[in-house]
Amino acid sequence: MQIPKKIYPCPIAEAIFEIRFESSLPDDAIFGVIYNGFKDDYQEFSKLPILQLPEIIRTKDAALFHKPHYKLQKGNFLIQIGPKVLSLVNLKEYSGWAALAPKISEVFAKLSVTEAVKSVTRIGLRYINVFEGLDIYKNTSLRLFLREKDLGAHQTDLTFEFVKENCSIRVRIANAAMIEVQGAVTQGSVIDIDVVYNKTCEEFFKNISKLASILHDEEKWMFFNLLDDAFLETLNPDY
Repeated sequence: MQIPKKIYPCPIAEAIFEIRFESSLPDDAIFGVIYNGFKDDYQEFSKLPILQLPEIIRTKDAALFHKPHYKLQKGNFLIQIGPKVLSLVNLKEYSGWAALAPKISEVFAKLSVTEAVKSVTRIGLRYINVFEGLDIYKNTSLRLFLREKDLGAHQTDLTFEFVKENCSIRVRIANAAMIEVQGAVTQGSVIDIDVVYNKTCEEFFKNISKLASILHDEEKWMFFNLLDDAFLETLNPDY
């Protein structure tokens, strides 16, 4: 299948490049060390709601281990920081991969000199695509059958994982859903694709650009193969 360079209108509500890591520093020291490397460029600073929870809950609940505690924002880019995670988020209007890719390299190159990261345990790229007022399931190449009968359900919330050589791709497709992205709630459909590099993450900082490109190519492959050909044509694909 030929993959478009871009479509219009662009459905991407949020793009997130994230690493999870281990550090030699105490948890309560990590933010300060990382913040010093970014505070001059990202001057909008705020705490995230997770900090309202008692520390003992944040440190004992495995579901909270990799949640960010703070965010720094500059325009439509923000950096989210936690004791074991750092992500770069492109929100509001998607800037395009030509702008996001060098931003990823820039941010994580700055992170590398802080010496906050001892080892990287997970690398992921996630795209959240929102289609307001549309039943996206009817416009995909996917169908659910029960004894050879298309279910054609009014409300569908489907999650699956697809494993390839270099990565695992986790996909969620939902229609008739209330979707929250960065505090804003809208009704419609979502295609949420999270691509995780499934090989060892050694020398991550030397290979940031290459790894990000691999994940991006896999995300695009999955997204455009999910869409029905006729629906794709309505999105004004540019090849």
